[in-house]
Amino acid sequence: MAEEGWIPPEEKLTDDLLVEVLSRVPYKSLCRVKCVCRRWRRVISDPDHRRLLPRYHLDDAIAGFFNHQSFIDVSGRGRPFVHALLPFLIVFNDLELLDSCNGLLLCRCWRLADPRRFDYLVFNPATEQWVILPESRWTHKEQIARLGFDPAVSSSNFHVFELVEDNVDGDHDGNIVAVEIYSSETGVWSHKDNGWGCIIRMLDDWRSVIFKGMLHLITMDDVVAVVDVEGNTWRTIPVPQTFVDPYYGVDDGFIDMSQGCLYFVNTDHDDLYKLSVWVLEDYCSDKWTLKHTVSHLHLFGTNKQHFGYDYKVVSIHPDRNIIFLVSLNDGILMSYEMDYREVHYICDLEHIATLNYLPYVPLYSESLADGH
Repeated sequence: MAEEGWIPPEEKLTDDLLVEVLSRVPYKSLCRVKCVCRRWRRVISDPDHRRLLPRYHLDDAIAGFFNHQSFIDVSGRGRPFVHALLPFLIVFNDLELLDSCNGLLLCRCWRLADPRRFDYLVFNPATEQWVILPESRWTHKEQIARLGFDPAVSSSNFHVFELVEDNVDGDHDGNIVAVEIYSSETGVWSHKDNGWGCIIRMLDDWRSVIFKGMLHLITMDDVVAVVDVEGNTWRTIPVPQTFVDPYYGVDDGFIDMSQGCLYFVNTDHDDLYKLSVWVLEDYCSDKWTLKHTVSHLHLFGTNKQHFGYDYKVVSIHPDRNIIFLVSLNDGILMSYEMDYREVHYICDLEHIATLNYLPYVPLYSESLADGH
């Protein structure tokens, strides 16, 4: 037994010395040692330290994107982080990927015995661990479901949010009347009635973000809808002025986390051929600051004469001013560096150029230790 007051040798290292040591380990090992303790995770995640640590080619955080059951590697070199077909999940029937969050993925798994019912499955591709959630009230009907996991808060606890809509026709465009929340800590679902005090609607392929222990949802109603993991705190954040098409309704924006702030990307209200990037620098306020604008001509090299250009923003780099986009016209995955106004081709998506892209960040911790 260690003597009282004993301090492990690694804890005697200053942050600068720890960074010096960690700068000599391979990138994948660096991902793993982030899980040693909160201090190591803080040191490695510090923007001032990240430039000194090993990087993963184009992107030192996002390894790629899941699309259905395909994995799109953004490194452009070397072996992908995960096998595209997820062979460790071969025992499950008809998997449908729903969401990703900080290294974990959420999917629906349809039952062989009763194809009308399904289970939720949360898994970690890096460690090949998975866990099946207990039944919710809606195992017979598809609802929009989102995953919430923040390893900076807890390396083992995650939440699943099931957004209960009032429509009965199966289309995901009804009013959200309640939220079912599953906690891996308690192992049970809790029911919460809509606490936003207004109509909230969203589509199933729109992005969500877990930030400050709360789920943030982009909606069809010109607000970001926010609810905490306990279902006790509800908030709406008005989004910057958004173009409304008379035929198709509200132009869908995009939210993500970057450099400790919430970001919102949308089509410029006054110029339909321009992309606008906003940041909520003061989270306690509802004031967005315009950070960047770029024309579609600059991004895609062509000037379309119809409404905008057919593309989808799929992620924002968590530590750098980089946006990832998919050109749906050409089936191209690209990145755009705001600081240098540079467009970079990543890969041709070919047959997988669809709408749903889930960013993937490798997580090498036993976050699903109670699973398989």
